[in-house]
Amino acid sequence: MRCGLGQFHKPSPEFLKFAKEYGATDILLNQNSDKDNHLLDHNNRWELKDLVSLRRTVESYGMKLSALENVPTKFYDHIMLGGPKRDEQIDNMIYTIRNIARAGIPIFGLTGCPLKYGGLNQNTSEAMLKQQLLTTQSLKTFL
Repeated sequence: MRCGLGQFHKPSPEFLKFAKEYGATDILLNQNSDKDNHLLDHNNRWELKDLVSLRRTVESYGMKLSALENVPTKFYDHIMLGGPKRDEQIDNMIYTIRNIARAGIPIFGLTGCPLKYGGLNQNTSEAMLKQQLLTTQSLKTFL
């Protein structure tokens, strides 16, 4: 069994040192705020060089970047809600997910809950479910 530490947003030197001192071998970085992003936004997608740099930062403290959870909401809001940029965002998500894998980060978690848009109601729940089903099928096709 390996000990991991997660649910934090920025891999600051202080936090990574703290994690290592407490015996963590793995790190999970969570991106749940568009304002508090630890990766540069390149037209609503993440670039390979930035992901590799992030992984190497964690590795420089003797740990493994095992997972990234979420991307900024603006990367997928049109996918969730069927907006006009849906297809562009699907292409960007495919690009980002491929780069995460190429960077050697083995796990990517995505939460597609439109709480930013006033919470769930019958219409957003149904629309979200339909879009997630379509998105899942689209991503499987392209990946």
